[in-house]
Amino acid sequence: MVAVAPFIGLFLYLFIISWSRAGYKLLSVSTDNNVCIWDVLSGECDIKYRFPSPVMKVQFHPRNDKMFLVCPMRHPAVLVHVDTTHEIIPMDDEGDVSIVASFDRRGDHIYTGNSRGKLLILTCSDLKVKTSFRIGPGTSSAAAIKSIEFSRRTDFFLVNSADRVIRVYDVRKVLKGGKDEDPEPTQKLQDLVNNSGVVSIWSQNQVENWSAFAPDFKELDENVEYEERESEFDQSDEDKSVELSQERREEDVEVDVTGIDPVAAFCSSDEEDDSNALLYLPISPEIEEPEEGWGPEGAPNEDLSSKRSGDSKENVSPKKKRPKTHDVSLENAPIDEVHPLVSNRPKEKQTTGNKKGRNNSKGEGKKDRKKH
Repeated sequence: MVAVAPFIGLFLYLFIISWSRAGYKLLSVSTDNNVCIWDVLSGECDIKYRFPSPVMKVQFHPRNDKMFLVCPMRHPAVLVHVDTTHEIIPMDDEGDVSIVASFDRRGDHIYTGNSRGKLLILTCSDLKVKTSFRIGPGTSSAAAIKSIEFSRRTDFFLVNSADRVIRVYDVRKVLKGGKDEDPEPTQKLQDLVNNSGVVSIWSQNQVENWSAFAPDFKELDENVEYEERESEFDQSDEDKSVELSQERREEDVEVDVTGIDPVAAFCSSDEEDDSNALLYLPISPEIEEPEEGWGPEGAPNEDLSSKRSGDSKENVSPKKKRPKTHDVSLENAPIDEVHPLVSNRPKEKQTTGNKKGRNNSKGEGKKDRKKH
């Protein structure tokens, strides 16, 4: 669950967010069945889509921020085109509406999975079925597909199912196979998931290397007496060695804080240099009592009266931009369903309230008995 505090007009919980490719737009879904597109720089909501049923997942198209994927609860996945229309993604079994869906790494295909372990691959342009297969034998609910995730830099994807097995598939091998040909997973990760669905990641014990943080740091097996030089803490250290002065010169090297280098871990292998990508959020410093001439050269000096008027203007709450609202109508969607994240909370409050009420009634009864 993610709380986006700086965004204006956000009152309910967000549990899924998705970033656009350039980083200027943020797609969110909340527990009130609303899917919103946010402007990251202004923090305002541009477009709001109101769905009739709870939404379990949203995802921006990896290459096009005018298209995103929505997975409503107990309903086929929906492909939404911003400011235009929406399309229902076809299903292999009309009776099974528990669908999870995801774009592949480049957004060429849409992968969907149902509660019977059937995985369907469709082309994103015309929503035609390219291939399909089952992740396990039989059609039992134990092989129900829970989620599908793609790697950022390789042609592999993970399928998490209800049988507590994470399967790794090769995209190229899967696309080469025909319909109803069940390809073997490249790897099965079964020991990582326990009965409660918790994933455990195992690794070797790493030895701490403190010299990686400070190159001049020396680890000692036992305490050593240090002999202080006579002029070590003087303003001018006459006994300072030439090596230490050379290290001091290296520390005085200027560091570039304005250059922007993309993080390789967040980029795919076929990523082009995108100069329009949003890599950092610009901020302006807040100075309570600025000195005269603190701004850039050529900027006009503000007197006290203008400063006070500016403070009064800042205290006034900004006008909220009204987002474009679209009501999405879905046929046979569960309208009266409550979101799973909030469906259990009223019951818990009621049970705790009843317990308190019973305890209070017993206490009052005891008091009354003492009085009589």
